[in-house]
Amino acid sequence: MAESLLLLMEDRGYAEITIDAITRKAGVNRSTYYRNFSSKEDVIQFFLTEVMQSFVENCEDTEMNSLPSYLDSLFRHFYQYRAQLVLIYQNALFYLALEVFNKTFESRQPDRFHSKRERYDLYYHIGGIYNFFVLWLSRGMADPPGEVAEIAAAMFPPGAKPKLFS
Repeated sequence: MAESLLLLMEDRGYAEITIDAITRKAGVNRSTYYRNFSSKEDVIQFFLTEVMQSFVENCEDTEMNSLPSYLDSLFRHFYQYRAQLVLIYQNALFYLALEVFNKTFESRQPDRFHSKRERYDLYYHIGGIYNFFVLWLSRGMADPPGEVAEIAAAMFPPGAKPKLFS
């Protein structure tokens, strides 16, 4: 259904797309839709979660203790979904990614971020990455992902480690 919604968004605005249009495009009935989603936002969030989860799964077998390599992998992975992410951004829905980022980062290290300082540090890290994505998307993801990663890595304090895999 996410693919169907995103395909429909190529031709018309998100607000104009109905549940009926999504289910027709997906070849399913409304009850199937409502069994899995309660809103169109849920469908977008599902897509963003899938993108984030595939990044995590692709990186689990790799050493991700270097912030530059982690950021490079992250931006290159998301760049593969450029068309869909730009559509999501253009329809003012990329804010949904922040919740996906928060949940993903927290779930990866549930026992690690106990102190107030550690939690603020984590959310500062997530916010920085999220806002890099927002700026990059506002530019149509025209900047090469490696360049974006290099700029992002330079913004973090010396010695910073990737929070998602550390």
